[in-house]
Amino acid sequence: MNQKPDKLTVAAAFLTAVAVVLGTGAPVAASAVSRDATVWAFAAYPAADTPPTHKQLRRGLLNLSDMPPGFALTDRGDDAMGDLFMTYAPCDMRPGEPDYEPLPTSVFVRLAKGDAGPDLVEAIGATGTKLSREMIRSLDKVVDHCPVSVSPGATTTIRRLPFPRFGDASIAIRVIARHRDGYRVSTEHSMVGIVASRDVCIVFQLSKADELSVQDIKTIMRRGTRKLRRIG
Repeated sequence: MNQKPDKLTVAAAFLTAVAVVLGTGAPVAASAVSRDATVWAFAAYPAADTPPTHKQLRRGLLNLSDMPPGFALTDRGDDAMGDLFMTYAPCDMRPGEPDYEPLPTSVFVRLAKGDAGPDLVEAIGATGTKLSREMIRSLDKVVDHCPVSVSPGATTTIRRLPFPRFGDASIAIRVIARHRDGYRVSTEHSMVGIVASRDVCIVFQLSKADELSVQDIKTIMRRGTRKLRRIG
């Protein structure tokens, strides 16, 4: 088993973007946004009788041929990203504590464009249907209740991406974090996507998302979802 990567390494921009919430709890400002961009639909067919194995899940991972030009494989492994398959509390982007043991069987791949370019982590987990839907609902509520979070020196904005449905249910959000340190202002863009398909769930975390087009991000999520057919 690979050593578990630190989340600040594998999803640095995303976690930095919500660091204001991680550090201070509930934000002090929030506004409402439309739910129109989130698409819900649930499949009528049943899940598999037994959860997929690591070997089966690996068949569904993205590879370099699925990515825009310039990306390289930087890491992959089993179970190291299992704690990505959690629900979120509104106004608190920290994942909740699991109420089950063990964590879902999962695999992940990390693909990056150079040392300073976009960095994608894709994790696929055998979550079962209930958890995967709860993950999507909980992230949906975060966007509804706290799309804008403000704390000293930082403002974080979360917006839905108007993507079509992927799999049985899905959500994709863009996170924009603006940090002020004296006269210095920096902005970081990241993306989080969750796709539920039968009893399997994909989590996408993309740092430096502003360096890829919305169409590129949509294509990555679509290709990742289609590859789930290989799991069996």
